[in-house]
Amino acid sequence: MQTQSQDWSELIPFYNDFLNYKGWDSIKVLIQFVSDLIGSRNLDDLYYHTSHHRLCSTLDEEYEIWRDKPILTIDAISDSIISIEIAVEVREAPDIYRAYIEKVHVPVEDSLHYFDEMIEKYKKKCV
Repeated sequence: MQTQSQDWSELIPFYNDFLNYKGWDSIKVLIQFVSDLIGSRNLDDLYYHTSHHRLCSTLDEEYEIWRDKPILTIDAISDSIISIEIAVEVREAPDIYRAYIEKVHVPVEDSLHYFDEMIEKYKKKCV
């Protein structure tokens, strides 16, 4: 996973580049979501981390800090649906993790409402 700065506008060209390759049409829904998000929400306290079609958001920039903390992810599911997920991983042993996940799949036009709901839950889990 690539750690990025907090400049969320860098995500648009990052995801647009995928459209140059066959099979990445579903990324358009993520581009729309990110564009809507940047234009309407204060994201100053969130860092993003990318992994192709998956957008991860954390309250900490460095992987070493956030790797054992809850994470909020947004995935392109189809050409009109995104998934917003909160995952809390609990380390039970050095190589064993148990994940507790809350996830919602929503049409992109409804996604900001659900993002707001999920980001509040996510921030409470991070305390």
